[in-house]
Amino acid sequence: MFIASMKSALTKAPARRSNLLRALKDHDCAEVLPPVPVLTRWTTWVIAANYYWENFNAVVDFIKKTVDDSAAVKKLKQMTENQDLALQLERLSRVSQGLQSSIRNLENDKVPACSVWLNLKATEQLLEICGLRSEKLEMYFKHKHTALEFWHDVQTLDPRAGLNLIHDHAIPKSLLNFHDAAIPLHEIIKYEEIMKSGNFDHKKSIFDFWNQYECELPNLFKLAMTALSVPASSASVERSFSKLKWIFSRLRTSLTDTNLEAHMKVAFNGSGVNTEIDSDDEEGLDLF
Repeated sequence: MFIASMKSALTKAPARRSNLLRALKDHDCAEVLPPVPVLTRWTTWVIAANYYWENFNAVVDFIKKTVDDSAAVKKLKQMTENQDLALQLERLSRVSQGLQSSIRNLENDKVPACSVWLNLKATEQLLEICGLRSEKLEMYFKHKHTALEFWHDVQTLDPRAGLNLIHDHAIPKSLLNFHDAAIPLHEIIKYEEIMKSGNFDHKKSIFDFWNQYECELPNLFKLAMTALSVPASSASVERSFSKLKWIFSRLRTSLTDTNLEAHMKVAFNGSGVNTEIDSDDEEGLDLF
C-alpha cells in the first residue's frame, strides 16, 4: 500500500519529484527517483521496497514536508506514523534478492516444471523467515490450488528427487494425462533403477537426462518432455499480448495477419530482441 501510494503521489507530479530529489540530497542519498512498479510484475514491487528502505529517512522527510491535500499524500502521512512501516520494508529488503530470483524463475519458460514446487516453497520460507506473509501462497498450499498436485507430482520426473515420489511402481495420476497410453511397468522399474544407481550426470539439465534415456524409456520420455515443458505461469501469454499492443498500434492498423505474425515471431525469437516492456499491463505471475 505504501509503495502504491508513493507511485500515485509522484506520477504526473514534477514538483513533488523535484522535492523528493532535494530531500535525497539533504540526506546524502543518491539523487535517483524511485523505481516505478508495474502493477502485474511482482519483481518491480520488491525492487521498489528495497529502494524505499535504503532511502527511508529521506522519503519520510519528503512526505512530512509535502503540503498537499491530495488523497495519496494524506494516506502517506498516515502510513509514516505507523512504526511497523520501517520494519516491514527492512524485512522485505533482507529477502529482496531471493524473492526476485524465485519470481524470475517462475516467469521463465525455460525453467522445467519440476522446479516450480521448490521455487514456491523457497519463496514461502523466505517470507516466513522475515515474519512476512503471502496470502496467495498460503491459499495455494492450504486450500490446494488446482495445479498444486501437478507441481508436486511432476518432481517425479526429476531423477534427483523422483525416487521418493513413486509408490508401488506407479506414476502419479496427475501426470498420466500427459501421455495417451499407459506407461509400461518395465519402464517405470527401469527408471527407478536408474534413480537408485545415481548413474547420471546430476549437473546436466533434466531435459538432457531424458534425451539420454529416450531409447530405453520411450513412453516415459514422451510423458516427461510434455509435462516438464508446462510453463509455471501465464507470464509469456501476458507478455505476448503486451508486445502485440505495441506492434499492432493505432498507427499500424493496416497490418495483414501474415505480417503481424511475422512481426510477433521476430519479437520473440529474434536474436538479441528485448521483449521486456515496462507497462502497467505487462505480464503477471498468475500461476496456472
